[in-house]
Amino acid sequence: MAKFKDIHAFQIVLRTPGCTDESAGNYDSAAEIDDGSCISLELYDCAINAIMSLDLGNCNNEKTEKALKLYTIYKAYKESLTKINNTKTSMYKQKLIDLCNCKTC
Repeated sequence: MAKFKDIHAFQIVLRTPGCTDESAGNYDSAAEIDDGSCISLELYDCAINAIMSLDLGNCNNEKTEKALKLYTIYKAYKESLTKINNTKTSMYKQKLIDLCNCKTC
């Protein structure tokens, strides 16, 4: 029968993941460890402005259709960042840049 001489206590510390880049649009002040989910301020603002300008009373116009498309791509972009899928991240980021007409992204 095995004898245990020493018992050592240990502590597990969970750190809050999120975007730690203060210049990012989705900066999370509560995040303690960067999880790679940061989105440039220009793309974030573009997506948020498009979402806020949605006219749900008139869904059959070009501006609303573009905003819904942009929102869908934005959500897919955020998801690809958390899954660390570089191919999808690059593809969705480029689509966002194109839809936002972003010159500095």
